[in-house]
Amino acid sequence: MAEVFADFLSAIHVGILFFVDNDKNKHGKSVAGKLIEPVETIVKYDNKILITCIYYKEILAQLRELGLDSRVISIENVMEEADYTIWKKAIINESVSIIFDAHDGSNNWAGTEIWALRLASKLGNTRDTSLLVTEGMKRKLTADFTKVIELPQKNGCKEIIEYMISKLPIIVVQDFCKYAMLAAIYVKTLYPQYVKIVSVLHADNEKNIKRLAEYVDYTDKVFAVSEQVKSTASGILNKKIDSAMQGVIIPKKQVKTYMKNGVTRIGYAARLVVVQKRADLIIPLITALETSNINYRLEIAGSGSCYEMIDEYVKENSLEEKVVLLGQLTVSEMPKFWKRQDIFINLSEFEGCSLSMIEAMSYQCVPVVTNVSGVKNIVCNNAGIVKEIGDVIGIARSIVDISDPVKLREMGENAYNIVNCECNYNDYLCFWGNYLDELVRDIS
Repeated sequence: MAEVFADFLSAIHVGILFFVDNDKNKHGKSVAGKLIEPVETIVKYDNKILITCIYYKEILAQLRELGLDSRVISIENVMEEADYTIWKKAIINESVSIIFDAHDGSNNWAGTEIWALRLASKLGNTRDTSLLVTEGMKRKLTADFTKVIELPQKNGCKEIIEYMISKLPIIVVQDFCKYAMLAAIYVKTLYPQYVKIVSVLHADNEKNIKRLAEYVDYTDKVFAVSEQVKSTASGILNKKIDSAMQGVIIPKKQVKTYMKNGVTRIGYAARLVVVQKRADLIIPLITALETSNINYRLEIAGSGSCYEMIDEYVKENSLEEKVVLLGQLTVSEMPKFWKRQDIFINLSEFEGCSLSMIEAMSYQCVPVVTNVSGVKNIVCNNAGIVKEIGDVIGIARSIVDISDPVKLREMGENAYNIVNCECNYNDYLCFWGNYLDELVRDIS
């Protein structure tokens, strides 16, 4: 967030003297050309202090002990300091444009980015939509009916602000409380009658929700991707929160053959990282499967910091025939991936409502997943198995227990029927069309 704020403050002509961090290992290093100093350094100056970390209360208490809390400013104060003379006067367009935020992870297009991409593309059939990308794309992205605006990591905020002003009036659907959010707040301060902000909460994670709390006064609507996320956020945000079941494009139901050649086919598709996805538990899962009486094949689609560790383990134990690392697959490659799997696994410690799980279920894969947000509303009525977070042994045993073609077919058909009824994308698209139309009428 230090890098995000450095870029944003530069765009609106607000200067930074230096950054502060409690971590001694960071002292003397720099962010955006500005040194990172110990907290005590602030005492020597009389500058204002902006807390960008989500541990706002703890940092404020620390500053209070140093007698510095009166110098702490909010995002509202930053807006008061901002320079609004640096942009040409906007020409207000006749129609409302909808801008979607796809900042993070654009190199691998994770769940949130795919959610934004699909919604922007589908709604773009009848509306002027665009997708903001600020991380740089390794491969070119094409999207029907929507414009993909690729922005540089450095000075990205300046270009986002320029783009938003050129598209007024706008509705900004932001997902990360980063570049798109800060730019939208600034443009809304400049043109309040022509900007509406929708903040989407994609995970049942207090850190993300607390970050939104810092900006929620600028938000016109807050949307949670599941009832559980809504419930958690309601205890933190002083704001009405809307929600709707996630939607995916449901394929036509086909006859699926389970356990071809007696092999249980297991699919994992997620970022191979420890935080949130707990990809470090894949190796213990493989170990547990190896000690059980099961003939299995685990296909792993994803990339991340745990990739090399898993790859090394597989090679050291000569498991190449059983465990296959496919790397990052494209969105268009995923249907073929799910068609050949019997079981979908998820080891996450928190989620919003996993799109990959719903998509896997739509291809009649049986989910064996951890008890994260949105799971129990869908994985019910003998449509899969839910285990507690971190219960790798329980997940392995569940895979063994259901490794029977008859059981898998029954559960797979139940999984398909549930998502076909509850997660149909046409219904979801209709909901979002109506949801955004309310804001369009407010602007108009």
